[in-house]
Amino acid sequence: MQRTIEGDALCARTTAEHLQNIFCCWTRVEVMIAAAVEGRAVADLAASLELGRTLVSTHLADLARAGLLRRRDEGKRHIYELTGSARVGLADGFLQLQSRADDGSEMMFRIPRDARVMRLLGRAVRMLEARTPVVATLSPTSRVSAAI
Repeated sequence: MQRTIEGDALCARTTAEHLQNIFCCWTRVEVMIAAAVEGRAVADLAASLELGRTLVSTHLADLARAGLLRRRDEGKRHIYELTGSARVGLADGFLQLQSRADDGSEMMFRIPRDARVMRLLGRAVRMLEARTPVVATLSPTSRVSAAI
């Protein structure tokens, strides 16, 4: 069954707890980082990340339901891109992910570039570096933050 997701009003009533559940899977985080590079289709993301299309599609759907990605259709291709509720950036030796839930709570993850988990995120981070050395310098303020 296909779901059509439109605009930034994707999922009402998301909370900080929903965002925590989204970011508890490193593969999902990797998919989000790769989608942040530019709008990308499922097949392109799967090939770039060397993951199965079904797995990538499942994680994209989870991110879209959480309001962090939106899908737009270009012919038969479904292109996923970040919404205004999510930001990904490289700055000051950190990979930074920031997201905002519908209830106004925010989460920010700052992952040091030398952290062991960066090996898991390596392909997506290299894609991010290749396209834009610094995507954004994100604000350090957030209501809810989690250190990794």
